[in-house]
Amino acid sequence: MIWENPLIRALLLSRTIQAMSFPVVAVRQPDRAVLHVSIRGPIEVGRECDGLLLGDVQVSRRHLLLDVADGMTVVTDLGSTNGTQIDGDTINSPMVLMPGSTVELGNTTIVLVEEDVAAEPVPAASSASGATVVTGSNGQVAPDNVAPTPQPADAETGKTSIELVATSVADAGLDLRRLNTDQGTVTIVFSDIEASAERNMALGDQDWLQVRSEHNRIIRRLLAEYNGSEVSNQDDGFMLSFPGARMALACMVEVQRQIHQQASIDPDRAVKIRVGLHTGEVVVDDGGDLFGQHVAMAARVADLASGGEVLVSSVVKEITQARGDVVFGEPRQATLKGIGGEHWVYPVDWSESLPV
Repeated sequence: MIWENPLIRALLLSRTIQAMSFPVVAVRQPDRAVLHVSIRGPIEVGRECDGLLLGDVQVSRRHLLLDVADGMTVVTDLGSTNGTQIDGDTINSPMVLMPGSTVELGNTTIVLVEEDVAAEPVPAASSASGATVVTGSNGQVAPDNVAPTPQPADAETGKTSIELVATSVADAGLDLRRLNTDQGTVTIVFSDIEASAERNMALGDQDWLQVRSEHNRIIRRLLAEYNGSEVSNQDDGFMLSFPGARMALACMVEVQRQIHQQASIDPDRAVKIRVGLHTGEVVVDDGGDLFGQHVAMAARVADLASGGEVLVSSVVKEITQARGDVVFGEPRQATLKGIGGEHWVYPVDWSESLPV
């Protein structure tokens, strides 16, 4: 146990603890605003965890645990792939984080801030510098209840949520056994909230958390109804897979309808989502390039979509148009980043297509 270490025990005994105060750490991720997190109980940190979600693809799904004991911040690696370092040394057991020391996980750093946060409730609110205060209470922080860092609006300032999801899947790899397939094909869907950074700033963190949580619930509920699988999620971005193109399109048409319905009920907190679909053979060569191209294709189609739009590749159009119950808009010719040649993409009129 860490408390058996004489040095740590001496530090604990010598530290002056003000009643009901909590340590604060600064979390710095690539291309993100700084997060200041008040540690009021155990908080998991990772890409897919029940705590503080990071967009760093070099971070494991459940990477480390931050906790507080007698006013001291304790860091525990949770069996991460790339490990956790403090000041360059890999940790193999729980370690106390001292002021000025740096925790390294992937391309993210965590540094203890010397000033403590008083026990009074701290609202999650963006400061003038763009930093966000996040507090963990009762030892649990649910992923959809963590104040998100505003996302870059376009590729010139940083990666979109769609790009973050695509990159995380490319880096972590795909277990094809997880994907529902039909006759060797899979339909891949990417989606995210349009201009999420601006909506976050306009709504404020508390309202934005509720909006994002409802958005996630709608997608996950309909995903289950339409036999889809959630491959990955980063912030407000999703990568989904379906056993067929019609099933995927029907699901995302209904997602758009329900998001639109929510907006009509509460226009002040309205959001629009971008959706892109592509279908390809689940065939992988020795380097895995073929399947990787289909993932990239779906992500690029989604990046071309506008808010409130379902955009599909020409392959998806060919598969779904035969019954005549899908209404397509005017085709657009596009050059897809990283994918050679010219491609056609087609918007779907979700108000008139695939009636339930």
